[in-house]
Amino acid sequence: MTSNQFAINPGDVPESVPRPDPGNIPRVKDLVFSFRYWAQSENFGVGDQKPGWFVSLLERLRSLSGMTYDELVRNRSMSGALRFHEIDWTGKNVPVKPDDFDWVPEHYRQNQEEFPFCQFHISKAMGRFFGFFDQTGVFQIVGLDPHHNIQPSAYNDYKVRKTTDGEAHILSLTAAVSSNITPCAANGCPQADKISSILSEPSPEGDGHYLAFEATPEQLELFSELVRKGEISGAADLLDMGLLAYEEQKASDVKA
Repeated sequence: MTSNQFAINPGDVPESVPRPDPGNIPRVKDLVFSFRYWAQSENFGVGDQKPGWFVSLLERLRSLSGMTYDELVRNRSMSGALRFHEIDWTGKNVPVKPDDFDWVPEHYRQNQEEFPFCQFHISKAMGRFFGFFDQTGVFQIVGLDPHHNIQPSAYNDYKVRKTTDGEAHILSLTAAVSSNITPCAANGCPQADKISSILSEPSPEGDGHYLAFEATPEQLELFSELVRKGEISGAADLLDMGLLAYEEQKASDVKA
């Protein structure tokens, strides 16, 4: 028996094909917006804006999302109506430069030829938002500009108006609790460290959730009194009792 008797026939070996170029990332066709690199900063806070402003922003994003990139850049009348253009960093009274947005990766903000910062308008009265198209064609929003500060113009007498940062309610609550437990910690309160730990690492076991809601002074006084009397140990007990009472009432209504 020769070794050739055990030779394996590999069959037809396919011809080699070109490997895909991992650097050739396809661009999206429709306009897509991302808040990955959005942040509030000096001159670009939204703390003084009313709910209607945010509705206008969302409406603008919705309408833009129905357009393609080609429609935007090739239709000059449309681009003009949207006040879509690159930021002129040398323009009159422009208060910032790309590197001021230091949370944006360096390879974007220091490459304004390939990734120029551009603006879209929300409306003449509502201001602008600005950012850049990344390598996939997604428009990365960097800042919201209700006061036209990114590119001052004759419309606002080339003035840069100060803004304030908006705060999420949970962040405001966390800050308020943190400031109020500091005196407790100084007086040796055993719960201060526990509360601080919860604020810094909420629900570390992953088996619970935190609820934040506004209570009236009367409700807070009654709640505190129930805790002092030992009738409940905390808000969780009160929530359990309320849910149980609700279920009992609902069952009673069904029977009736």
